[in-house]
Amino acid sequence: MSSTNASKVSDKAPSDDIFARCMYDIAANQDREAFSTIFKHFSPRLKSYFLKAGAADNQAEEIIQEVMISVWVKASSYDKKKSSVSTWLYTIARNKRIDKIRKEKRHYMLESDEGLEIPVESTQEEEMMSTQLSKRIDNYMKNLPVEQAKLLKLSYFHEKTHVDISKELNIPLGTVKSRIRLALSKIKNFAEVN
Repeated sequence: MSSTNASKVSDKAPSDDIFARCMYDIAANQDREAFSTIFKHFSPRLKSYFLKAGAADNQAEEIIQEVMISVWVKASSYDKKKSSVSTWLYTIARNKRIDKIRKEKRHYMLESDEGLEIPVESTQEEEMMSTQLSKRIDNYMKNLPVEQAKLLKLSYFHEKTHVDISKELNIPLGTVKSRIRLALSKIKNFAEVN
């Protein structure tokens, strides 16, 4: 990532286009500056995500490290056409957390029954699940009215509070909350149907 690109990142709030470019630079050139941009932006957000999901602080840190290793190693598998960088990262993060929980359960089982064999998980299966989940989320978002999808993206992918969204878009707070609630309800219905 050139120094001019890096200065653009620091001059304004990073956009998904900047993150997509960083992913490309990591994949093509193992660009440490691009990786640093991704790391600095997403690490605190991932930590907050894990802590809200009930992970312990040290467990959250471990999973973030695993996610960032995946970014470094698997950056070439990121496809801008299929999902945003944040969707791709949060899908990896979710899968890493699930794997961590499974491993902890297996460890407990091994201590109680040493004769139990653990099947080796396929990374292809994980990547397939990640791709499928990203596609489903994208499809659900496309089926929402534009204003609802925009509010969901701001709330969940950009981690803005409802108050911040209300101020940014100059719409009443109650409208923001009701549209997000309605969008989540629609997504839940889409998921149940599919």
